Amino acid sequence: MRPRRITEKTTRPAAGLFVSALALISAAPILFIASVSFSSGGELFAGNILPTGFTLDNYRTLFSQTHFLKWVGNSMIVASSTALIAVVITSLSAWTLSRYRFLGRSAIASGLFLVQLFPGVMSLVAIYKILQFLRILDTHGALVLVYLGGAVPFATWILKGFYDTISPSLEQAAYLDGAGPLVVYCWIVLPMSLPMLSAVFAFTFIAAYSDFLLAAVVLTDERLYTLALGLRTFLEGDFSTNWSVFSAAALLGSIPIVGMFGVVMLTGATKRQ
Repeated sequence: MRPRRITEKTTRPAAGLFVSALALISAAPILFIASVSFSSGGELFAGNILPTGFTLDNYRTLFSQTHFLKWVGNSMIVASSTALIAVVITSLSAWTLSRYRFLGRSAIASGLFLVQLFPGVMSLVAIYKILQFLRILDTHGALVLVYLGGAVPFATWILKGFYDTISPSLEQAAYLDGAGPLVVYCWIVLPMSLPMLSAVFAFTFIAAYSDFLLAAVVLTDERLYTLALGLRTFLEGDFSTNWSVFSAAALLGSIPIVGMFGVVMLTGATKRQ
């Protein structure tokens, strides 16, 4: 008896079921957080997925008695600035390392890789002392600089590997036609690398938007708090048991991240078309 051939018609239903199961498993924590945010807090201890008593009081409290919108705005400013500057710096430096030959090129590329071997927590004291010496502690600009210090080496290494896979023939043809490096970069390199740059922007944005540890070291003024620091206040003092408002803030605070992934997926789909 000949073995049955595995075709797309037989594997597609199984793949669909598998993906659906993963989606349900991934959605369960989100549904639980949403349930707690629309309840008085009993679902957190009862383990109910759906709220037993629907209420919007947690959201009213969030907007009327906290600085939630200010925290989200601060996070958006810091994360957007970090991601935008990181994309500009890393794209130019990665393209330079990939296309040009100069003294110290290999050492720089190796250094970018070695930097990733050391966890960021090891540099917290040094970061604090440097910012204190520069007198820029407790500012969003200092936080952006700290985030760039971690994002630029990693993103540059990744982008360099991407540029190495692109044939330089189009760039060489543009040079022969009289184009300069800036024209080649803007009109040839950027369009080809747009999906990769979008991914770098998204992951840098998400890392800066979600960070707590570095923000806690740099910022002390509550008016400058990012969302992660602001969420911590719900677990301290008068808000020590207010998980319902915490859940509401976490649910609304995730909207920019979801939107960022949507933009990245749309950019990739448009590029494929």
